Amino acid sequence: MSTNSLNLKNFEELSQSILREYDDISEKFHAFQANNRLDCVSGCGKCCFKPDIYCSPIELLPLALELLRRGEAQAVYDKCLESKEERCPFLHVNNAEKFQGKCTEYAFRPLVCRTFGVSARHGKKNNIEYSVCKTLKEEKATAFQSLVDSNYPHTQKDLPYIDSAKHRLTTLDPRFLEEEHTIKKSLKIILEKVLLYASYAE
Repeated sequence: MSTNSLNLKNFEELSQSILREYDDISEKFHAFQANNRLDCVSGCGKCCFKPDIYCSPIELLPLALELLRRGEAQAVYDKCLESKEERCPFLHVNNAEKFQGKCTEYAFRPLVCRTFGVSARHGKKNNIEYSVCKTLKEEKATAFQSLVDSNYPHTQKDLPYIDSAKHRLTTLDPRFLEEEHTIKKSLKIILEKVLLYASYAE
């Protein structure tokens, strides 16, 4: 078996491990947001319309391999090269003026998309820092204010820590610490590797 065949096989095994972690992380973040009535506004795709959403290339490995499996990897890669649009190529726009849309690859979305909305982070002074989507603050003002007024009375283990989620993935592969790029650029980078390994494995 060639080195590139092994690399592709290793990628496939890593991808399955990443997806298992993604599922667990997504469940925890969603539960916290839903319990506090701060889950995403139905139909809202404001964050997806932003071109400056960053992730590491390895976050998109499961998606890249799924595109390869479906025979779509090369076409998507070529589209990324040709298109001048910088936002995520998997956003299906329903109403651009109202920032309404949906993800066409939701099951394979990267970590950054799974943890958006409401999250916590360990601060430098051992404090807890919170990040809440501006749209949620405005559209669900009552629920947001209720959370603020309650002074976040949750046990620390129940909080959706973004840095802890990233650490879990880093233990799977240190490439989760690599430089982050826009989703489009990171997708191009990981597709290049997957397509290269696949071509030599044939």
